Amino acid sequence: AMARRLPDALGDAGVLVACHWRAPFDEAAQTGDAVHEALDALPVLSRVFRYRDADFVLEAWSRQRASVAQQGGLR
Repeated sequence: AMARRLPDALGDAGVLVACHWRAPFDEAAQTGDAVHEALDALPVLSRVFRYRDADFVLEAWSRQRASVAQQGGLR
């Protein structure tokens, strides 16, 4: 439910960054991968970068469809 509200809270130039531990642990309501899958499924946001390894995932999304370099006029 929170993921669905995030795009409205994010301005047109905003970037949502999420970083999660990938290993399961008892206190987690859901896995980090599940959180990122929910964010990636939001149709109004585009992923602007991703780093993923065996231990954690770091991703960011924006309303802008252009890459960070395109937004900055670098390409």
